Amino acid sequence: MGVSLFFERNLLRLGNLCLIVGLPLYFGPGRVMRLLVAREKLRASVCFCLGVLLVLRGNSFLGMLLEVFGFFNLFANFFPVVLALLRGLPVVGDLLKRPERGPGSGGGRGKEYYGQSGRGTYRDSYQGDYGDRW
Repeated sequence: MGVSLFFERNLLRLGNLCLIVGLPLYFGPGRVMRLLVAREKLRASVCFCLGVLLVLRGNSFLGMLLEVFGFFNLFANFFPVVLALLRGLPVVGDLLKRPERGPGSGGGRGKEYYGQSGRGTYRDSYQGDYGDRW
């Protein structure tokens, strides 16, 4: 809400306070601390915490930039799971589904390589699996 109102400081502070209080209440303090102090995520944790501190002190724009950078680095491995979940939703899933065959992906009536099945040969894609035997 604070971002939608052009970085309104008080709303950003309120959102950060809710995040600081809400994460340990929801996930548990131990799990949150394990996530934040993991060695491979230390840079992201420092950026995120500095961003929260900057927002709380009043520098909302720079603080939000650091928070977003830290958030994406902290939770980047969860994004494929969230994307798969969103693809299962009725309306949003239709917008996010990748096309099965698009340009450059082997679609159409070109040649396809069948390395796993058969003798590793090229066959016409309009033939079936046993098209060369008929």
